[in-house]
Order: sequence, then structure tokens, then C-alpha cells
Amino acid sequence: MAKKLYKTNKCVFFYIVIPFQIEMFYISFYKIINMKRKLILGVNFILLLIFVPSTLQAICLDTLKKNIHLELSFGASKLFIPNADESNLQNHDLSVIPTSAMLFYAEFFTHYKIRVPIFFNLPTETKKFLVNGQLINEDASSSFGTGLEFRMFRFKLDSKTLVEMEAGPLVSYIIEKPSGTFAPLVAGRIKLLRSDSFVMYIGSSYTPFINVWGIFYGTGATF
Repeated sequence: MAKKLYKTNKCVFFYIVIPFQIEMFYISFYKIINMKRKLILGVNFILLLIFVPSTLQAICLDTLKKNIHLELSFGASKLFIPNADESNLQNHDLSVIPTSAMLFYAEFFTHYKIRVPIFFNLPTETKKFLVNGQLINEDASSSFGTGLEFRMFRFKLDSKTLVEMEAGPLVSYIIEKPSGTFAPLVAGRIKLLRSDSFVMYIGSSYTPFINVWGIFYGTGATF
């Protein structure tokens, strides 16, 4: 447990350890060669300015590439949900207005190419349809689910940024009355990962049996 906490907080940890080690080294060095303390403090300060930022950058980037275990993020979804009575409206002019929802997203990195996401969609408005120019509202249902995501590709955008694409099969549970519904779906997203643990993404999903298509986007942090 301590080892995992050390890896997760390695960037913060080295903000304390590296300056402390440099300070101890030069105090010891001062005692050995009996140099003036003011000169030692000046050299110490200059070395801290030069070496610590570059060392921290390398450590954080290495942590980004190798030691990510969890992603937590918050975002939004736009869901194109069909009308429950759409089959009875085939002879009418029907338009579906996307439903907005809040997205809560977590992803566990079980393998460097396999991830286990957990998501929750909370609608912030009703489902809306235009039927022959008339606006119709219906209750929108919340949903949550999980599944598997596979890393399709990854490339370096610059020295601090990685770009990844993930895709895979998921299953969701739609909370409806009187009973909920399980529905399989496929989803994928493209995300940017920064060396400071910041992540930003945009993606799309499709549920074939109930014909729901959506887009989602958000920001978060990796640990």
C-alpha cells in the first residue's frame, strides 16, 4: 500500500526530497572544505533553480506513461433518444432533440492496454421531440454501466502530452419504472493526457437495440 501511495504521489514527494537532499549534501560539503556559508547557499539556490524543475518534469512524465492506475472525470453527454412510440409515428414528421446529461466517469487501468470504465449519466432535462411541428416532452431516464475499453493507439503530441484512443464493448442499466433495462453498447473516445495528471476527452457511443446514439466529453485527473 505504501509503495502504491509513493508512486501515485511521486511528483509531489520529490518537491520535498530533492531540495532537502541537495541542502544536506552542500552543508556536509561545507563542513569538509570549510568554505564560506554565503557562497554555499548561493550555489545551492542556483542549482535548485536549474536542476529541480527539469528533474520534476522527467519524473512526472515517466509517471504519466507507466504508473497511471485510475482516472476520475466529470463531463456531459448529448443523447439522441428515440420516442417510445416511434413505431406509431412513422407517417408523421418526427425530429429528435438531443437530451443533455451530466456524466460521472471513472476508469481503472488493469493493464497497459485494457481498462475497466464505470460511468453514470444523470439527465438534466426531459426528452424532447418535434412531431408535426409540435414539441413533446417525456421523462428521461438515468443510466449507469461498465465494461471493457481497449487502447487502440497512442502517440506523443509533445514532450508533455500524449494522445490516446480507446474503444470497447460496454453494458448499461437504464433506470426506468416499473423495471429497469439492461442494454449493450459500444463506445470510444479520444483523450489528451498531460504530465500534470490532467486529462481531457471527447467520445461517442451507440446502443443498437434501443437505437440511442450519443456524444460525450469531459475533463479529469489521473492517479
